[in-house]
Amino acid sequence: MRHSASGRSVWEVVIEFHRPEMEEWFVERVAAFRNVGMYWTVRGPILSAHVFTDAPPEARSLWEELARLDPEVQVRQRILKYRDWQRQWQRRWRPIRVGRRWIVRPPWREARPEDRTRLPILIEPRRAFGTGLHETTQLMLRWMETLDLEGRTVADVGTGTGVLSIAAARAGAVKVYALDIDPEAVEEARSNVRLNGLTDRIECLVGSFEKLSDGSVDILLANLELEPLIEAVPAAARVLRPGGVWIVSGIFRDHHDVFQAALRSSPFRITGRRRRGEWMSYRLAFRDAG
Repeated sequence: MRHSASGRSVWEVVIEFHRPEMEEWFVERVAAFRNVGMYWTVRGPILSAHVFTDAPPEARSLWEELARLDPEVQVRQRILKYRDWQRQWQRRWRPIRVGRRWIVRPPWREARPEDRTRLPILIEPRRAFGTGLHETTQLMLRWMETLDLEGRTVADVGTGTGVLSIAAARAGAVKVYALDIDPEAVEEARSNVRLNGLTDRIECLVGSFEKLSDGSVDILLANLELEPLIEAVPAAARVLRPGGVWIVSGIFRDHHDVFQAALRSSPFRITGRRRRGEWMSYRLAFRDAG
């Protein structure tokens, strides 16, 4: 959330979801707010969004729309002073250890001695998707620690905060294209790339596959929804080099058969799959690859 004047108040709204499929819709709507910050918590089957905003009229209309779409949703709200919000926001964001290789942390949190062997990914939590907490992001990072990224060219389509691009560069990728169709997300990714000192290897661009040349990428990362992933199959085949790897995430486990069916007539085959909660992630390769 962009800083407000210290004398202003901030609304904290907690929304409890019982239908995980509402999450992507909700994130897109909240992203349209002028000033907003958000984090997620999970308690059993309940996913809760904690939203901080200084735009209560826009927020109220969104809560009302959400209640119409999901009658089980529960909304709680309160008003905080700006300084109280800032303290709560920073206290919330603790380092996130993913797999054996990564640690995602905000810049105000120092790494513990036992984490110094992990590759650090510094992320300033704002609004874009991909702070390392979400299950789809963690699935992508777990795949990435199995790949040889040294000297590779990587494209991260739908980069959000840039977390996957930063991870790729930390692991040795010589060139990373961080792409997103949302200009604000690209600005956020660019800021995080600067924070990590990786501007010489990561190029942040507004756009998608059209920014990539034919056969220019060794490893393609795409943490998207089902339909954009299926639509991206021809473009992915165009930009990947022979022997290239495509890692995808963002697919509900109930949609596995749909995704698998969409690949049958494509140049790709599934070479591995992972699941975390309700989400699936896949490693893809060309069918003619050995």
